Amino acid sequence: MVTLTIDNSEIKATKGNTILEAANSAGIKIPHLCNMPGGVEPKRPCLLCMVEVEGKGRVRACKTEVEDGMVIVAHSKDLDAFRKQRLETLAQTHYGDCRAPCNLTCPGGINVQGYVNLVASGEYEAALRLIKEKNPLPLSVGRVCPRFCETRCRRVLLDEPISINHLKRFVADYVQAKGGLKERPGESTGKRAAIIGGGPAGLSCAYFLRKLGHDVTIFEAEKELGGLLRYRQTCSHYWWWTRWS
Repeated sequence: MVTLTIDNSEIKATKGNTILEAANSAGIKIPHLCNMPGGVEPKRPCLLCMVEVEGKGRVRACKTEVEDGMVIVAHSKDLDAFRKQRLETLAQTHYGDCRAPCNLTCPGGINVQGYVNLVASGEYEAALRLIKEKNPLPLSVGRVCPRFCETRCRRVLLDEPISINHLKRFVADYVQAKGGLKERPGESTGKRAAIIGGGPAGLSCAYFLRKLGHDVTIFEAEKELGGLLRYRQTCSHYWWWTRWS
C-alpha cells in the first residue's frame, strides 16, 4: 500500500493502481469518459481525467500509477476550465447518440441497434428476445411494419439504410422454424385481468401481463383471436405467423 494526497485528503491505495482507481476507491470523483476497466487504450483519449501532480505537472489519472507521497490536485478552477473546453471540443465532433434515431423513430420503442448487432453476431434467439421486450408479435409486424426506423438510419450518411425490418422478420422466421422461443409466464402474482378484444393490442397486453405473472382472460366477439390480422382480407395471410401459448 502507498499513501498519497488528493485534494488535501490523505488516502491509501494499492501499489500499481492508477490515480483514477485510487480516487474511486476513496470516493473521490474524477471526471472521465473513455476509461473502461479491462478495455483497450482509446486512440483519442477524452483527457477529462487530467489532474495536477506535484513535480510532474498535468497527467492522465486513468494512466498514471500512484506513488508513495504523491500530492495530487484533482479539482481546481484551471482544471474545471480545461475540462469544460475539452467537453466543448468533443461535442463538436460527436456523431453518436445516447439513443439511436432509429430507436427514437420506432413507435414501439424497440432497441433497434441492439438487435441489429445481435443479428450481425449470429445471436438470432437473443435478437428475437430483445425485440419481444417491446413487440410480442414480430412475425406479423415484420410483414406490415411501415419501417419508420429506416428513414432515420444513420447508415444513410454513408450509402443507404440498413434493412432493419427485414432483419426483424428474418430472426422471427428463423427462430420459429427452429421451434420458436421457449418462454414461460412470470411467477404467479395471484392477480387476474380481463381483456376486451383479442386483436393485436389485446394479445400484446395479455402477453406482457402473463410475463408479469398475472392470470389473463381474453373476451373476443369473433370465433377466433387475431382481430384485423385474422379477419381483414388484406391482412388475413399474415396471421398464421403468430404463435401463442
